[in-house]
Amino acid sequence: LPSNTPLPTPTPTPLPIPISVGLAQMETSGKFTCEPSSLNINNIQNLGCSSSNLDSSAAYNCGYKCWSDDGSASFSYNFKGVKFAIYGMKSTKHGKFDVILDDDITNEVDSYYESRQDRILLYTSDEFEYGEHKVQMKGKGNLFELYKLVYWPSINAKRLNSTDFAKTGKWTKESYGIGGVREYTSDSGAELTKSFRFSKIWVYGVTKSNQANLSVNFGNVKSLIDQRSEERTEGVLMYESPTVLLDDYTLTFTTFGNTIFYCVYYLD
Repeated sequence: LPSNTPLPTPTPTPLPIPISVGLAQMETSGKFTCEPSSLNINNIQNLGCSSSNLDSSAAYNCGYKCWSDDGSASFSYNFKGVKFAIYGMKSTKHGKFDVILDDDITNEVDSYYESRQDRILLYTSDEFEYGEHKVQMKGKGNLFELYKLVYWPSINAKRLNSTDFAKTGKWTKESYGIGGVREYTSDSGAELTKSFRFSKIWVYGVTKSNQANLSVNFGNVKSLIDQRSEERTEGVLMYESPTVLLDDYTLTFTTFGNTIFYCVYYLD
């Protein structure tokens, strides 16, 4: 190119689809109001979220919303990853709240806007070191409203939903209450299988008291995932693989009973 010709602007690589975290999955404290009227992790199938048409507004414009003008209101979530974002409401009535990372780094978010905008992006974090992190959204006396938090286990990871896997046994599809679907089965010996190229995976699902083990197999890796927990936990990281040689593998999950399966993130 001639010396005076401007270089083309590179197109930024889009981020992978993140994991969505509904307000019912968070630890809460202080005074706040929600719609529907109370947060209940066991009620997310009754929030009007479509599982049949993921391109419809009924799939994504659904779920809990919570708001507060009390400085004591707080919503927090622990996750393992490298980046997060927060969605909520903007309007002429809404104001500032704090976003606190790892009980240390605080950023002030202003949700004031000249017109009402619902369920929109309010804040995106910088990328930070991979590991366990805690995010807290805390009021400071202004009206603020939250819808969800999203996060990325890796900026370079790609996502496979449960619906992307070939299956044996009986699987039932349902919404997970914040825009997306998962699948569940009570069969023992049911399988999810897919062949693709990767060097690492993260597996997400639901843990609760009546869940069974889930086996994961690829290459020379054979592991058992314990899906049991005293309290029901949605969208939890159930398994993180070791890093292996980048290659084409057949990834197979085999159930030993009750299983609720969200998705897999992978590095290729």
